[in-house]
Amino acid sequence: MRKFYLVLAIVLAIVGVALLLSSAAFAVNKYLLGDVVTTKEQKVETDKVDTKMDADKDGIPDIKEVEEYGTNPNSADTDNDGYSDKVEIDGGYDPLTPAN
Repeated sequence: MRKFYLVLAIVLAIVGVALLLSSAAFAVNKYLLGDVVTTKEQKVETDKVDTKMDADKDGIPDIKEVEEYGTNPNSADTDNDGYSDKVEIDGGYDPLTPAN
């Protein structure tokens, strides 16, 4: 009977640790990584994004500014150096670093 309780305790401990790790992984994903796991419904919403939208009218679509260049889609000149993001990108310069 003692063996039974020992095995039961080990199984419960393993299940408890698995649940704890699962909860911790969920919390890290949700609160620290900004919920990077997407559901099928979220993917559909992402697919509906207007890929031509250009809020700051600098000639670079917002989606490219965010995903490709890391620039601000609401500011034509992300680094405020007097050159638009498009001019800097087309010229081979970094739109995130002000010109000297």
